[in-house]
Amino acid sequence: MINVLPVIVLIGVSLILRTIYKSWFAPGAFFTLSWCLFILIPLIFASEFTVYLFGLWVITAIVVAFAVGSLLAFNKELLLMYKSHQTSNELSHNRSLIYYSTIVMTSLACLGVILLLRFSISKFQLDYSLFSLLILPSSITAERFNQILIYPIYLKFFLYFLFPASLIAGFGFMFAKRKAHYFLFLSPLFVAVLKGTLETTRSTILLSVILWLAGFVGGRVISRDNLQRLIDKKMFIFVSFAGMLFLGLFIGLQWIRDAGGDLFFSFIIERVKLYFFGYLSAFTIWMENIQHVDVSLGMTTLAGPFNILGLINRELGFYSHTLVHKATYTNIYTALRGLIHDFSIIGSLIVCAVAGYISTIAYYKSLQGSIIWLLPLTMFYGFTLYSPLISIFHYNSVIMAWVIVFSIFFFKPRKSNPINE
Repeated sequence: MINVLPVIVLIGVSLILRTIYKSWFAPGAFFTLSWCLFILIPLIFASEFTVYLFGLWVITAIVVAFAVGSLLAFNKELLLMYKSHQTSNELSHNRSLIYYSTIVMTSLACLGVILLLRFSISKFQLDYSLFSLLILPSSITAERFNQILIYPIYLKFFLYFLFPASLIAGFGFMFAKRKAHYFLFLSPLFVAVLKGTLETTRSTILLSVILWLAGFVGGRVISRDNLQRLIDKKMFIFVSFAGMLFLGLFIGLQWIRDAGGDLFFSFIIERVKLYFFGYLSAFTIWMENIQHVDVSLGMTTLAGPFNILGLINRELGFYSHTLVHKATYTNIYTALRGLIHDFSIIGSLIVCAVAGYISTIAYYKSLQGSIIWLLPLTMFYGFTLYSPLISIFHYNSVIMAWVIVFSIFFFKPRKSNPINE
């Protein structure tokens, strides 16, 4: 029962920030509420996993530091913007650009999946029969886990457009009025499901959803669309459907990885609990046993870019496994472990306070209609939503999604006609 005390503190802080900012989408309130849920849900649904109180208080301290940083950027005058829906902003002026960019990038990503299928069938000397298609994902998985699977450059090029398509489609969903528009702006997620199923990678699907949501939430902020309410009916239906779909895909992909092996109910429940809720136990166990941290100054949180620079060797499965319950192991420790590795506990508090300040400034600038400030703001939303697993900046393809999308906005023509409603 004592483990609930940090949650109570975070609930109180989140309610205070919601009252101050008048919106759950303000970074301080959003980050605090998110981590309330990230702590509370595992405590409820995976209560058998080992959780240490010290680790919970470390999480609480880091989240509160972020909240303090956001309060330092508080601007009372800008809160008056909530009273009106903004119909004219830099994002709405670029609706046609968003529309056509989504079409182009989704088409390129879809072509990449088709080429991936052809490449894989040729590589493993299979055919297009149903049996071959069923064993193909497990064959890809085996080579990927052994780190001997290398895609040709042309294939990587096309597949790289999946994440930018997801991000910009999230922006575009704000302007969807017709059924064709709804389908278009959800189409990158369908492509992600196809690619994730072929490679049996849940991360591809999850990252696409995270980027889509980051874009969608950023679009709501710049449009000032119903910011007082965290989730409306339409979004509740979408999130519920996406959650059930991802759970089904999780079980299905596990079955495909085992090449159609037997799946028992107890095993399914164990794997689901471990993947969705094991992070809290793993982090607190790590914090309980930590003795010394070599400060790496960003090389863990930003492992992707540092790997390209040759400063670190980022291997598949970034952390070693830890025992969370009986014979149950996980190597998912949350993004907060990376922050502590990079800056120590005290340093993480300072970094999070600075991040809270910057993201809140980006939030205010986005409220004023600035599309460029959506770059750090959507990065914040993406990082937060993915933070129970690991830093989203481990993936260079994700970082490139923001680079590609905002390069399009930066180099756009001066005038852009909106979509025909």
